[in-house]
Amino acid sequence: MKKTQLAHFLRNHVRSISSKDRINFFRQMAILTHAGIGLLDALKMLQRSSRGPIKSLITDTIDLIEQGSDFSTVGKYYIKFFDKTMAGMIKAGESTGTLPETMNQVYENLKRSSEFSKTVRGAMIMPISTLIVAIGVFFFMALKVIPTFSAFLSSAGTDLPALTVMVVDLSSFIIEKWKDILIYTISSIVLFIAIYVFIKPFRNMMHHVYIKIPLIGPIILYSALSNFSNSMAKLLGTGISVVDSIHISNEGGKLLPFKSVTEQAIKTVTSGGDISRSFYKASFIPSIFCDLVKSGEMSGTLDTTFEQLSQIYREETNHKVSILEVSIQPIMTILIGLIVGVIAGALIMGMVALWSK
Repeated sequence: MKKTQLAHFLRNHVRSISSKDRINFFRQMAILTHAGIGLLDALKMLQRSSRGPIKSLITDTIDLIEQGSDFSTVGKYYIKFFDKTMAGMIKAGESTGTLPETMNQVYENLKRSSEFSKTVRGAMIMPISTLIVAIGVFFFMALKVIPTFSAFLSSAGTDLPALTVMVVDLSSFIIEKWKDILIYTISSIVLFIAIYVFIKPFRNMMHHVYIKIPLIGPIILYSALSNFSNSMAKLLGTGISVVDSIHISNEGGKLLPFKSVTEQAIKTVTSGGDISRSFYKASFIPSIFCDLVKSGEMSGTLDTTFEQLSQIYREETNHKVSILEVSIQPIMTILIGLIVGVIAGALIMGMVALWSK
């Protein structure tokens, strides 16, 4: 690897550039190029006002362009900054002479995707935080509350109800074995993450499980459909072929079951078939999605169709997130109430048995 290429690689993989900086960069580039300022001059203007990793990227970009490269070439080095969809759009904008318009499209796309991602991430955090709170309440009761009562009940020497005995024994077990429980829990989490990351069939299986989870599954699936549709709409709108658009959009996807479907779609379209054929074969993809893609193929308006699908499933995702937000509070209340109720009930039953002696 050449020295300059090594520098590109290290800057891309070691020093990340925030989503906010990406959005601001393309917003400013869109404004400057629309005002008639040349690409190189616009980059030099941004270079003077930038700081940190984004300044390094702009400096590298200026060097590449001055050496005769195109703006899209930067995507080969800064793959985290220029994803495949963005690089494809910029390349098409350069070839058609519509780079200012493309810059604005990239800015709008990044802004909308960032807001959408925050919504989805927030939805995914809620169930996890609920579970952590519930586990925390359980261990607090087991380690602090139950031992105080169990010492008193044990000293009375009376027969205790089965539920009380079970709760007291469980508390004693946790107090005695808490180190082993902690080690086994951490080891299990680390092992699961390692298997999930390095074994693709297992990750694929888990993704199938994810999309079937009530409340959460639709958010994951609809988010993937919206992102794919948005990427397809932007790429097809810039004149990129259907096969190349699917290939580029597929690389940005994270939901493996859907990636498998789009990989099959590439083979189908390459052999002269319709893209919708592969979607119809996947039982987890909504039929309306398949029907609209088919209608777009028949009418020759696939780019418009995918734009509409992106909007539909973005709205559906936001709707599902709203339902999850409304549902998670009572679920959390019921879960914590159940834990406290069972423990409190067991202790009360023990006290009643002691007083009845």
